[in-house]
Amino acid sequence: MKFIFFLFVNLLVHLPFLNYPPCGTHVWRQCNTLAMSRNFATEDMNILQPRIDRRNETDGITGSHFPLYEWLLALISKVFGFSEMLARVYSLLIFSFVMLAMYLVLLQLKIKPFAAVCSALLLLSVPQMYYDSINAMPDILALCFSLFALHFFLSYFLRAHAGFLFPAILFAVLGGLIKFQFLIIPASSIAYIHFNRKQLFYAFVSIIFIVLPIFCWYSYAIQLTQVHNLKEFGLWIQPITWLQKWQTLWNNLISDLPELLLGWPLFVFLIVFISLNIKSFNRSRDQVFLWLWLLGFIVFYCVAIERMMHHSYYFMAIIPACMIVCARCIQNQKQFKTILVSLVLLNFMWSFARIIPSRWAENKMNVPSTFLDKNLRQELTSAIPEGASCVVGPDVSGCIYFYFTNTKGFSFERPDELLQMKVDGQYFEVMRHYGVKYLICNQGERMRPVLEKLDKIRLKNTIGDFQIWELL
Repeated sequence: MKFIFFLFVNLLVHLPFLNYPPCGTHVWRQCNTLAMSRNFATEDMNILQPRIDRRNETDGITGSHFPLYEWLLALISKVFGFSEMLARVYSLLIFSFVMLAMYLVLLQLKIKPFAAVCSALLLLSVPQMYYDSINAMPDILALCFSLFALHFFLSYFLRAHAGFLFPAILFAVLGGLIKFQFLIIPASSIAYIHFNRKQLFYAFVSIIFIVLPIFCWYSYAIQLTQVHNLKEFGLWIQPITWLQKWQTLWNNLISDLPELLLGWPLFVFLIVFISLNIKSFNRSRDQVFLWLWLLGFIVFYCVAIERMMHHSYYFMAIIPACMIVCARCIQNQKQFKTILVSLVLLNFMWSFARIIPSRWAENKMNVPSTFLDKNLRQELTSAIPEGASCVVGPDVSGCIYFYFTNTKGFSFERPDELLQMKVDGQYFEVMRHYGVKYLICNQGERMRPVLEKLDKIRLKNTIGDFQIWELL
């Protein structure tokens, strides 16, 4: 019954946006995810060979996180047909399970049922979670598995029943395969271990069974990336300057934390109530548990700080800990039910105000208007023969235009790239050599000087802001 309730609330607050195409902040990540899923469904369901659209002269196989989110969506698409609404409902279902897992974890930690329900809803009310809970983001599936892994590890450590270990290890492996930073969540449960020979042995065995497959997958993924040099997914960290690091830290603390990662109502509440109710954490194991969680995320943050400036969804691994702190601070207050309900409502109101105008308004979707018009988009995709290799752009993301035109091939970021000299001749001639049949582009005024210098092409069609050129 709790899951149905969480699903209903999740559906209610997202209902107007379920038919939206991928859009808003991180639209490139959503397009990459959906494109990979579509490629599984239409080309090959081998989960060990994820394919992207910007494949250049290759078959598009490249290394990535473990693509379970994409593969399951492809499986569902084979039954119901691929649609963007289906993808959003799929994510909505996953996040409803996230809320259920959050609720179960809170019960394990002796949080009162009403406070646990409200804290699970509070997780949904966080702006970043409210936004990504219906987006095509593998992170929400990793979060779901990791919270269930935490629930089962807590069940084992607190009840000493070995039957909980198998689901705990399984969910931890799946969460870590999808995004390894989510291992922070189940790993923090070690705070509740009883230091006897049996539990220490099982904990050691669990670590091996969890880490080994994750290490093997990411080693394989890096090798797979190197085969075709298709670096679509950042499986490595780029170095940045100390100034950039400080700017990232400052932006995350001053802007992201209160606005996106918590929401101003929850942020203010935590600051006030932690200072007033610090004694709520007088149980040493609870303190160790939360400090381990925080310490694990700090280590990850320091290692991956290059990603933290523009990838706010990387913080998903720490946000549930804030819900635990919130529930612990408030549940012993005399009017805790009233306070919690008010906090949930206020945080939802902040999320609506913060997310809807800035990410789902038509002028904030970060997608060309032609793609947002269903008729023009259908006309555009119908004008290109299925399976034809194309060059698309100018598209800095290298995936948005491919996804919306349902094409594959080469992409370019700037018009002048089509004229740049390469070892084998002009950049455009290299594409022609590898079987490119069509050039799909917008930004006509910027493209015209380049198009005038290209020979053996002719204008095939103009649809909305886009032109389709045929290579002769």
